[in-house]
Amino acid sequence: MTDSMTKEEFVELLRPLAEALRAVDVDAPDAAQQAERAAAFGGEWIAAIRRATYANADGDWLMPKEAGGIRFGR
Repeated sequence: MTDSMTKEEFVELLRPLAEALRAVDVDAPDAAQQAERAAAFGGEWIAAIRRATYANADGDWLMPKEAGGIRFGR
């Protein structure tokens, strides 16, 4: 998944992650552990999102703003 993608395709890539993390109680003392169980940071799921992020970092939709030479977005 190192090819460029559209914003819509990227959102679809993130959708299952958002669904998995929806059940995490962010106020719980073990929130980090809950999140890790739902989507392991070192797992393939997160790796695919990371690869897609790097592959699309130069596009104009992922980080459309710049200030002081630093690109960012929401």
